[in-house]
Amino acid sequence: MLSRVWSLSALVAALAACSGSSAADAPSTAPDAATAGDASNASDASAPASDAADAGSPPWTSPAAHPVMPHVVDFGGSVLAHPRVQPLVFAGDPFAADIAAFTAGIGKASYWAAIGQEYGVGAIAGLPLATAAEAAPAAVTDAQVQTWINQKIAGGLVPAPDGETIYTVFYPAGTTVTSAAGTSCTSFYGYHGEGKTAAGAPFVYAVLPRCHDAYHADLDNVTNSTSHELIEASTNPYFATAPAYARVDTDHYVWAISSGGSTEVGDMCALVPGAGYLTPPDLPYAVQRMWSNAAAAASHDPCVPAPAGPYFNAAPVLPDTVTIDFGAQGKLTTQAVRIPVGQSRTIDVDLYSDGPTGPWKVEALDLATLEKKPAALGLQLDRATGANGDVLHLTITPLQTESYGIEAFYLGSGLAGRSTLWVGLVSN
Repeated sequence: MLSRVWSLSALVAALAACSGSSAADAPSTAPDAATAGDASNASDASAPASDAADAGSPPWTSPAAHPVMPHVVDFGGSVLAHPRVQPLVFAGDPFAADIAAFTAGIGKASYWAAIGQEYGVGAIAGLPLATAAEAAPAAVTDAQVQTWINQKIAGGLVPAPDGETIYTVFYPAGTTVTSAAGTSCTSFYGYHGEGKTAAGAPFVYAVLPRCHDAYHADLDNVTNSTSHELIEASTNPYFATAPAYARVDTDHYVWAISSGGSTEVGDMCALVPGAGYLTPPDLPYAVQRMWSNAAAAASHDPCVPAPAGPYFNAAPVLPDTVTIDFGAQGKLTTQAVRIPVGQSRTIDVDLYSDGPTGPWKVEALDLATLEKKPAALGLQLDRATGANGDVLHLTITPLQTESYGIEAFYLGSGLAGRSTLWVGLVSN
């Protein structure tokens, strides 16, 4: 499924507006590559401002009770315990030196341990840059990418598969990559996949096109997306044949709707404001924060490495267990709030933080509206602000039936230079 490029920008702008800040640093994005693995979703957001005080909030002692956060499920497949990144570029690539420095340095940075250690992924080693003595094609398909990697393995430009190497192909500006996910830079900024050599040996690869947008430097787009693909290729290398950390738990299926169907450890943070384009202190390149099951379970910021300051969020209490019928694709049972079209229902919204904060602003956002479609949900909060331990009340009115009788919404929170979000689901 494709990621929604423009809805992501709309979400970031909406969260920024809810917090009273500028959306000048809107995100680029990159979606799922259906048959070629999962694609990167770059994200960033501008800083929200704090809101006026809410005298009714209890003093902070610990994170208040709230619904559990999602977790990325381990399906038992192997991860890369000692990953190695093999960068491949084409002759004359102006980013060649930076790509070599980035892939050599990422495994030495504290950042990599922070995003991979809990999943059993060790430090990633950067292999010497391999340069193909040929011009890059103007257009290439995913099948052709796999064939080309096979040729470079057979020709000795890069080492043979060893079960740990990620062949990472960087295409220059002017090359268009297509896959089942769509077209590079329109549908995705990168993806990872699995293939086989002519002799049948499996290998893992990643594809990074050269994408330009109005918000970030092209090199930042490359390194940010590369960090996304390298951790996902390490935590879910054989996604089709032996999945590992492959997707969100079924109770939180709505998070897959919001991310275009992709919920690996990079995708889960791709829509989170501020999760993209950070520069670690020991790595002078832009990277993305990644989902941590451990941090989420402890009510901390689930996207690591976390920024300084307390984490805060507003979580909708979804009271119903529903089964969604996807026809030929099967059925799925998940958590939602069940409301017939035209009727209304009010649910609790639990506010929590992992440290003392001032009150923050909360806004409910309809996914259909963000996608520039007719509104699917009427959403009304009884209060616009609160803090740890407060319970807001959200009245929801389905206005029309969307596909499969489900509609998604966001709860966005903003305080003191940060924004967070939670995703909720309505079933008719």
